[in-house]
Amino acid sequence: MKLRNQSMKYRKMIWIFPLLICGMIFFLSLQNSKDTIAISHYVQETVKNGIRVKPVNPDTSWIYNIAKFRKLAHIPEYLILGVSVAISNLFTGNKKTMHVLLKSMVLCNIVSVFDQTIKFLFSGREFDLTDIGFDWIGYFCGSVLVIIAYSFLGKTDILKRKKKA
Repeated sequence: MKLRNQSMKYRKMIWIFPLLICGMIFFLSLQNSKDTIAISHYVQETVKNGIRVKPVNPDTSWIYNIAKFRKLAHIPEYLILGVSVAISNLFTGNKKTMHVLLKSMVLCNIVSVFDQTIKFLFSGREFDLTDIGFDWIGYFCGSVLVIIAYSFLGKTDILKRKKKA
């Protein structure tokens, strides 16, 4: 009985990381538009300084266009969410890859739609369907990466040794 209680405890604890990421996403969504733009400009400058290797044309580069930059920022944000939700699903439920992918996509989609919906509460923020599309790209890629890694590790002795122990 004690072993089962410990197992349930760890199964619940693994969801802490996805919940923290959701909290970060909602924190960013609940900010007023001025604060969001200030953060976007700061991140944009940091990225520009970090990846600038050769001169780029400011008229065509996504990195100089704040609107494009802000849209594309949804992808890494939700990629991290997709990875964490898929890992949590692998360790707490059915290990079949399609089940994990489906559950991860549904949970992340709920977060994405809720994230866009709560923006109605704030002036200067609005529901944007294209943001949900960029969110989808992020959490789909994150979930698929976890499934590929899990499938690869399942064919090696790494996961088999843990099961025997």
